[in-house]
Amino acid sequence: MIASFAVPDEDVYRTLSDPSVTFTYSRLSEVEKQCRSLLSSASELKTDEDTQFRLMGGLSFSNGDWDQKTGGVPLMPFFDSGLPTSSTSLPAALNLVSFEVKDVSPIQHFQNTVSVGGYLVIGISRESSFVHGFNPEPNFIRPGTSALTFAFEGLYTENEQNGGERNLCLLGKSTVTSGIGIYVPSDFANRFGLETDQISLVLRYPMTFSLRNREIHGEMQSLNEKASPKYFDTVYISSQLGHQSMYQFSSTVQASTTCEPYPYFHDEVMEDGVQKFTWSEFCTILDQVSWEALSVLPDYKLSGSYLEDRKLTSVLFGKDIGDVNLSYKHIKLILQHVQCSQATSNDSHGAEVSAVLRVIPAEMDPNLARTLTGLSGLVFNAEGSWNPSSGKLCMLGCRTGGDSELKRCTLRISLYFPRALSIKQRSLVFGSISNIRHGVSSNYHLLFDLVMQPSYLRNPFYSYNTRYLSYNYSKLSLASSFKMRAQRFTTLSHSLSRYPALKGAESRAQLDSLSDELLVDGCIAPDQLPDGLGTRISIRMEVLSLGPLIGHFHEDGSREVAVNTTANVTFTNRQLLNVSTHLVFRELKEETREFTMISYRNISQVFLEGIYDPVIGEMHLIGCRKVAIRGTGVERGLDCLIEVEIQYPSENMEHTKITITSQRGRDDPLYFGPVSLLANRTPCQDHSLYRMGQDDPLYFGPVSLPRYQNHTLTVAYRRTFEGILRILLLSGVVAMTWIQLHYMKKQTNVIPYVSLVMLALQVLGYSLPLLSGAEILFISSSYDLDWYGQLPKVLDYAGRFLVLVSLLLTSRIFLTVYKYQNKPLCTSKMKHLWVPHNKLVLLSTSAVHTGVLIWLSVYGHRDMLFPPENGSYKTGAIHVQQIWMRILKDFAGDVQDFFLLPQIISNFLLQTNVKSLHKAHYIGLTLIRLVLHLYDYISNPFLDSKFQDSEFVSPETASEFRKSAAVIIMVVLAVKVHIQQNWKKLGQLLELRKLSDKLDEEV
Repeated sequence: MIASFAVPDEDVYRTLSDPSVTFTYSRLSEVEKQCRSLLSSASELKTDEDTQFRLMGGLSFSNGDWDQKTGGVPLMPFFDSGLPTSSTSLPAALNLVSFEVKDVSPIQHFQNTVSVGGYLVIGISRESSFVHGFNPEPNFIRPGTSALTFAFEGLYTENEQNGGERNLCLLGKSTVTSGIGIYVPSDFANRFGLETDQISLVLRYPMTFSLRNREIHGEMQSLNEKASPKYFDTVYISSQLGHQSMYQFSSTVQASTTCEPYPYFHDEVMEDGVQKFTWSEFCTILDQVSWEALSVLPDYKLSGSYLEDRKLTSVLFGKDIGDVNLSYKHIKLILQHVQCSQATSNDSHGAEVSAVLRVIPAEMDPNLARTLTGLSGLVFNAEGSWNPSSGKLCMLGCRTGGDSELKRCTLRISLYFPRALSIKQRSLVFGSISNIRHGVSSNYHLLFDLVMQPSYLRNPFYSYNTRYLSYNYSKLSLASSFKMRAQRFTTLSHSLSRYPALKGAESRAQLDSLSDELLVDGCIAPDQLPDGLGTRISIRMEVLSLGPLIGHFHEDGSREVAVNTTANVTFTNRQLLNVSTHLVFRELKEETREFTMISYRNISQVFLEGIYDPVIGEMHLIGCRKVAIRGTGVERGLDCLIEVEIQYPSENMEHTKITITSQRGRDDPLYFGPVSLLANRTPCQDHSLYRMGQDDPLYFGPVSLPRYQNHTLTVAYRRTFEGILRILLLSGVVAMTWIQLHYMKKQTNVIPYVSLVMLALQVLGYSLPLLSGAEILFISSSYDLDWYGQLPKVLDYAGRFLVLVSLLLTSRIFLTVYKYQNKPLCTSKMKHLWVPHNKLVLLSTSAVHTGVLIWLSVYGHRDMLFPPENGSYKTGAIHVQQIWMRILKDFAGDVQDFFLLPQIISNFLLQTNVKSLHKAHYIGLTLIRLVLHLYDYISNPFLDSKFQDSEFVSPETASEFRKSAAVIIMVVLAVKVHIQQNWKKLGQLLELRKLSDKLDEEV
């Protein structure tokens, strides 16, 4: 199939090459009759050796619009029922048409004409792949796409009357259409795809393209009778010029588009500054930014209200249009067909610019939208000049279309490039659109910008970002105060850990490497899911500037650094560093596997700047987010009363803690509740990065993620270490259990006093990991062993073997105690004693552990079970199951921590001081549990980004209070058992102490 819907500059039909279709120009006599009116008014046409090149490039267009009157005979059917939602599906069907001249005859068959032949592809589709030209065959119909291909030949003429016009008058034929996986109704099947040669095509081009005259119009008609099954109603075609067409700038327009220097944003311009370029630099940079979609902003000077009450239409049209949703949240702008050249006026240092400004839905892919050339929707032609002294581009905008009222040029479009970035200014481009029509208020401005994304710095396509920009820090004093308030005592784990820091002598290269290490990217499920179960939340924070550095060293050796980077500046690995970052919440659509920015607990993106301390691995940042209402502390439409703390893990860990808090009162409309999350630093693999091919203009080679490999090594090392530690601890468990068994063999009189409930809980604790395949001892770790070699596997098997040995030894102790408590030699009085005693111990232990389970469910995991008050989240059934599995894991750990509780209750009920447990047994097992808690304290829970089972974990789910309480209770239980078993000796010591005190008094 032809690559019919590609970038306008390219040969959009290069893959057709159908040898069965040749341009013989055998129908020129028919063309002469059909096009008699055009031929009669044709002006003199001179040809030369460049005629073929000019016509083939200047008459071709792609992805124009076509339409038919409603209620008539349609050209083709379209069915989108059953079309699956995917990353390539569009929200609405597009009517697209492309035409390319493929042949220009050197023979002049008629006077003042040139014979040409070409192809026209016309279709309806909801698939972006069709828009980009990936179609299975010339004519087809399938769910979501219908297409037809026509071969035309005819005559090219020119008419110099009324400003001049170029014309194509052609006759063509279609070929048979095939259906792919779709049932075509009988009323269409009888005629759709039937071969016919009775089709005419007339296309009208301006003689010269200019601001008010740059549109292409045409009609395709069926010459068959209306009763014929091959008949269809007239198809109306529209498009615009491409890059290969010559544009003629107007001196009148250039003179009329003088904008006063920043009357509306004078203060902001004075604060940020404006970039000053040469005309060639400006043209290069303008072309670069035209590849991105421009965001529409709420006007913070008017509180954004005019965008909501539909006054934005006054800016664009000078009148209200009720069926157009122009809220700033629903639209974006793109610049197309940018032509920029040196000014021909007196100021030769300036530049002349023409472009097409297209308003698109916010959800539309800008790479797809910029290939469209049709006139439907909101499309504006613009022309103006760039003033090198003010650094401002000012253009006059005209609405496209046939209505003279709409085509009036009443828009004033201006934009400039700010010189410096800051926390309040993150725009690469900033501009406004106003209506200069009489009667429209000058206070209404449509504002737009292109927000600086840290990812732009890694793209060598954007040279502007790293050659001209600087960063101005303005919140460092507030960040320092925040750091002082949040300062903690240095713990043992901080003293023994190493955090991301500078490592080498070359400061710029090390700053670049450190900025990569400070990336936070968690592509994992949140504690609360938005409506629906098929979504995931990604929190991503990238470093924009670190110290004086803006930019990156590319792998090819070229150094792209900002102008404010000083080559002689050196830093130490313990020095505080200024840092600015960009944090954004994104939603991963399960059906499309693509990310879109969302609002998570009333936060979507935050601009941050502050201080990074490499000694403790913490960032303390002040944040600003865009808001559409005024309030205390709102600066330039930004709520800057936000504090963000980021605690990085040590170098061998991956879990980063992020805390976002609002400094506003709860009654403030801009207040949001605290957000505390744990996320990976490992880059999340964005599927959208891999959808671009090498022919895509934005393709810049394979994406390099070196820290992803480091992450794999980190997991492997930690997995091996935990395996070795597990074997040592389990060996200790086996040894302590063997000591208890050996002690019972020597002291048979203590056997009946060992608690059966305690032994049963130990057997249950050993059995669950073996039966469920869960982690042994380390419940915070969860990874697939197949990814990390054979050694972790061997260690895991060895650990399970030791658990099995412990289970067998404990079971043997259980059976021994059970037999002794039920010996026939025991008196009836003793048998009567053990039965109710064991029941009381079981009931008492169950009551305590039931309370622990309730506490874990209601308080320990409160954030996961109950949605936040200021969020619109609900928990799905699948997520509830995951939550309860986590609660049960925590509960199983607490049961093992409190294994001595049944023994203490048993000793209390029996009122005995029999040494039923060997000292090494209960003290040794308690120490092993304490070692596990110490390891959990000095290490971080690990999120393995390879697997989708990794999830956000709220720090409150494993609170410091519960951990500390468990350790204290374990120690208290061990001390209590020691006191109970040595109560007689303690009593004797106390009596001796009293006697000694009495003798002292008498003396």
